[in-house]
Amino acid sequence: MSMTDRLKEYHRTLRQKRGEELSMKQVAGSFGGLYAVIHMLQYFDIWTLLLLMVGVYFIYRQIADNWSKIMAAFTQETPEPVSATSTSSSHWDAHSAATDRTTHQATNK
Repeated sequence: MSMTDRLKEYHRTLRQKRGEELSMKQVAGSFGGLYAVIHMLQYFDIWTLLLLMVGVYFIYRQIADNWSKIMAAFTQETPEPVSATSTSSSHWDAHSAATDRTTHQATNK
């Protein structure tokens, strides 16, 4: 498949289907973005604004990627930890039994 065929296919898939209207959310987002760009052009020239937008986009992607990794780590199933009382009591029971046997053997000699 040549580059022009892929470009035509890509353009065809992005084209709006007949009879489908834009939602009010899409229209509001488009006008809000246009207003924000025009408003920011009062303070920055176009090249500075483009550079700032690229920088903010990369920072946003880093934050979003890290946040998704953090959420994935928290949602993983982890086995329940063994309670400290049951572990320590069995350890002390085994230790005291060994000590009792040693003491009992020493007294019988």
